[in-house]
Amino acid sequence: MAADEIECHVCGALNPKGTERCHSCGARLSELLAELTEEEARARRNQPDEFRLRWVAISFCLFLVMAALALGLLPLLIPPYDPQGFAGIVITIILWFIGAGAINYVFRDFPIENLHPNAPNGHAAGLCVAEQQASMFWDYHDELFTNQNTWESLAEPSAYLEDVAELIGADVDTFRTCVDSGRTAEAVTRSTPMLL
Repeated sequence: MAADEIECHVCGALNPKGTERCHSCGARLSELLAELTEEEARARRNQPDEFRLRWVAISFCLFLVMAALALGLLPLLIPPYDPQGFAGIVITIILWFIGAGAINYVFRDFPIENLHPNAPNGHAAGLCVAEQQASMFWDYHDELFTNQNTWESLAEPSAYLEDVAELIGADVDTFRTCVDSGRTAEAVTRSTPMLL
């Protein structure tokens, strides 16, 4: 990593120093450039720096406990609460959706080459589109996912991936330069978990 670049803490993409947001995923980078005050360091001491399955399990268990408590205490708060009636089902569904709103959706690159040999190329191309504009990533993702039968068995998918980038409105020259540089392919490789 060059001294004039900063690595995104979310997706691992390299960004020019002084950039406020990651070109790839849109995460805020300004906090990485500044030194933390003692108060900020104390506040962040228990925040994980990387993905750990343990924290996913803890978060999910806390979510289940809170939902169970809410559903268990609901009859005490609302005497005519009938969990099997229509109103009970509606209240239960609302509680589950409110709880699900507290969970963040994180997109990780996890191409499985055994099932889809061109998947790593598609992931790297998607990150190149996201570097141009983060919102275009999802348009590109949706287009590739919808038409994966078209490009999954191509011997060389580069032309198809480039056509899709042009279709969604990405600058093709910038896209081609990014794909040819291979930096997003490295980011995909770094973000792919190693399974034993």
